[in-house]
Formats: sequence, structure tokens, C-alpha cells
Amino acid sequence: MKVIPEKELDAVMIKVARVRNDICPNFRDIFKAFKECPYNKLKLIILGQDPYPQEGVATGIAFANENTVQELSPSLNIIKESVIDLNIPHNLITFAPDLLSWEKQGVLLLNSALTCIKNQPGSHSLLCRPFMKKFIYNVSHDNPGTIFLLLGQQAWTYDEFISRDCVILKEHHPSYFARNNIQMPSEIWKDINKLIKYFEGVEIEFYT
Repeated sequence: MKVIPEKELDAVMIKVARVRNDICPNFRDIFKAFKECPYNKLKLIILGQDPYPQEGVATGIAFANENTVQELSPSLNIIKESVIDLNIPHNLITFAPDLLSWEKQGVLLLNSALTCIKNQPGSHSLLCRPFMKKFIYNVSHDNPGTIFLLLGQQAWTYDEFISRDCVILKEHHPSYFARNNIQMPSEIWKDINKLIKYFEGVEIEFYT
């Protein structure tokens, strides 16, 4: 992506490279979300907080788990139940936890910190902030009409860097709903698809 701020990125990578064996996600997966989302299809940017800090859990795509997991991470389970909307009867549903299908459709799933030290959530928030500020500014000005979904207080702080020509939506982080044992509102995904259909003439298939 041409909108990647190289100077700010270099500053992050120099420091992360020094502790590359002790970070989440794996060093090779830090930019997986950028690689998997076609820039010319970009429709929605979902911004969370930190990668999962447990070893071997974070994939480089915010909120995602590997398809082989036996039990979804609490935040991803909250998202799954929200997008499916369990209050509505459904037939057999397929929900791929790696969220690659979302990325392929133009949903860029990012954490506001690209990395963290294992078992230390928030440890790289300040390190990554200059990069994320510049990236969000660049991508939003380069793509007017893009929808931003900011999940949680940390993500909300990036509101001021988003072009006013974009659509900005805010909701609590999925971990908030997990902690309080309540369902994340399903309406947010319906509203997003209404907006995308208005702008693009298509909808995101969050599950099949």
C-alpha cells in the first residue's frame, strides 16, 4: 500500500526486531492483514486494541483465530454471535475463524498496536501509535467513503485522524461484552452492510 508511512514503520520494526522471538503475532505475520486485504477492494476498516498476547494465538489479523482452534477466543466468539445474530432463526451456518474471507472482501482487520510482547497486552501501544496515526490519516484521505468501525476506547482515540469524508462508527471492544456476559449489538453489522451497499452496491458476507 502506498499509504504505508515508511519512516514510522521503520521505527516500529527496528524495535520489534530486537525482541522478535517474544512478540505476538509471529514476526512473519505482523503485516498479514495488509497482505490479505486487496487495497482496491477496501470498504471497511475495523480497528481494535492489541493482538492476543498468548503465544501462538494471534494470527496477524485482528480478532482472528486459526481455523484449527477447538475453542474461539472470547472476543472472536462475541463477534461471531453478533454478526450471526442468534436472535434470528438460521439454517446451517459456516463461520471461518481465520476471517480471511472478510479480508478478501475488503475488510481490513487491524489492531491499533500491530504487536505486543507475549503475555503483556498494551506493551507496544505507544510504540505503534505514530505509525497507526499516520496510516489511518493516509488511508482515510486516499479512500473517501471508507467505513471505519472503532472498537473500544483505544481505537476511539484515532477518530481525530480519520478524514471526515469517511464514515466513522464506534462500539465497545468485544472484550467488554465478554467480561459483562452480554451480546454485542447485531445492528452494527446490518448498518455497515446498508452503507456498503449504498456506496458499493454489494454487501459483506460475514458468514455463509
